[in-house]
Order: sequence, then C-alpha cells, then structure tokens
Amino acid sequence: MGVVISIENLVKEYQGSDKQRFRAVDGLDLAVEQGEILAFLGPNGAGKTTTIKMILGLVLPDQGRITVTGLDAGRNRSAILRKVGAVLEGNRNIYWDLTVAENLRYWGTLKEVPLAVLKQRIPELLAFFDLADKQNTIGKQLSRGMQQKLAIACALIHDPEIILLDEPTLGLDVAAARMVKERVQQLCREQGRTVVLTTHQLDVAQELCDRVAIMSKGQLRTLEQKENLLEMFSSQEYEFKIDGPIPEPALRNFGVVLPGEVSGTTTFRMILHHAGALYGVMDALRATGRQVLSVTKKEADLEKIFVHFTEGKPTAVASRAKGVAANA
Repeated sequence: MGVVISIENLVKEYQGSDKQRFRAVDGLDLAVEQGEILAFLGPNGAGKTTTIKMILGLVLPDQGRITVTGLDAGRNRSAILRKVGAVLEGNRNIYWDLTVAENLRYWGTLKEVPLAVLKQRIPELLAFFDLADKQNTIGKQLSRGMQQKLAIACALIHDPEIILLDEPTLGLDVAAARMVKERVQQLCREQGRTVVLTTHQLDVAQELCDRVAIMSKGQLRTLEQKENLLEMFSSQEYEFKIDGPIPEPALRNFGVVLPGEVSGTTTFRMILHHAGALYGVMDALRATGRQVLSVTKKEADLEKIFVHFTEGKPTAVASRAKGVAANA
C-alpha cells in the first residue's frame, strides 16, 4: 500500500458576487492510498468539486501541491489523465446518439488506446457491467442505471489506476444502484484500483468506503478510517426523551442537537463533543425545567457524523484527523 494522490496545503480562491474573494479550498492536506475507496464528503460549496478539478488539472491551485502517482499535477496533466478515469457528471459523460460500443470506442480513441487493445477491452467492459446485450443500443434509449454503468465503463476504457466518481448511484433504482456499488467494490477489492467517491447519499458511502474525508467551508474536518469514526461516535451519541420542547440554546455547548419528534413528550438525539458532556446535558435540561424521562446510548452512523463535522464544533477527532492527513 502506498499513497497515490498527495495533496499538500492546497488553496483556491474565487471572487464572489459581492466582489470579495473567498477560499473555496483553504489549506487542504489529504492523502489517498492505493486500493482504497475514499468517501470524499461535504455539503454543497464545501470545496470537493474544486479539489477534484485541481487533481485533474482542470483548475489551477493558487497555492499548494498535488501529486498523482508521484507526478506533479501542475506539470504532468496529460500523463496524469492517462492514470485517472473520472465520471464527474454521471450519464452526461456519454453521447446520446452513439451506441454503447461506439461510446466505448470513441472514448478509447480519445484516450489514445491502441486499436488492438480496444478490441480486447471493450468486450471485457461490456461483460463486467452486464452491457453486452445492449452494445448496439444508442445511449438515449438506455435506462438511467445502464447509462450510469456505461459512463463508468467509458471512464475505465484506458485502464486507469485511479477512478474519481461523482454521485455514482444518484437517481438509480434499487437494483441499478446495487449493481453499480458491486462493480465499484470489485474494482477495488479484485482489481486493486483506487476510488475517490463523492456523494450526498451517506448510506452509500458507509456501505462502500474504507476511509472518510469530510470537508466544510474549504477545510478538511476529518480524515479517518470509517470503522474508527463509527466506534468513536458510538460512545458519543445519545437519545433523550423529555417532557417539553428542546431547550436547544442551553445544550449547544455540549454537542450537536439533531431534529426531534414531538408527541406529548419530545424525543431527540445529540452527538456529544465528548463522553463527559452527558452530565452537562443532564444538568442543563434540569436547569431549564425539563424532566428527563429516559436516556439511551445510540449507535452512530455516517449521517450523524457528517452532521457533526459540518454543522457542529470541531473536536479532538477532527484535530487528530488533520494530523493524520499532514503526516500521510
């Protein structure tokens, strides 16, 4: 295992509508390891897409350095594009009026894949994505799931080491989404490719990824093994049942308050900044006149962790993750 994408102190600024400059990416340090699936998460405007475009050389950074398989992204764009396959806009990566096989031939030719290699690669990809019986069907006649599979197949036509996937299962039905997820896992587990996955479907990220990187406001909030994050936050999430409305202002110093349900009593969850904050929450509830009817420790999931890092205060987990990224 080694680092295949290294990002050091990356900065990109733009001018906003108010004529003021802002940092879309602000001092990002990130290392992507060979053969892993990295979930690259964050709300809209967090800086994920800008970062991906800088990796591909489509946008130039104002500061910092990116290397892909040891090559400087600023000086070796053509060489890097031969090592990377990207699906950044889903099925828009395919041409509607070309057949499945013609799309693969077109992208293979564009990527300068030799004809003899294309003759072997196209049938392999058609079989891998279960598209062989659709090879003569034009793109606009395919289902949404098949279009997405074809887009990923086109990104793989030049046999890249690294694959960047933007929302690969968005808008797909259950069966199509399952097929795409299975193929992504096979690419890593069986073929040793590296996948960087951006998605707002956090259940997909939780199912597929090895590590999680969460950005917010241009900065990396955490970079950690998925299992480690879930374990750490499992000791910090609690469900409370109280006899009145949530006194949210009184609780903010202790953690992130998640939406609750009101039906006579109020049930809500909190991700605490640390395990000891539970006592502070209990005291704050009593001080505001709320009777605590029950407290239950909950198992965390990636959605709650995402909310914590993008809406809550930075914690020791975020600080430790920053160090991991810088030292990778």
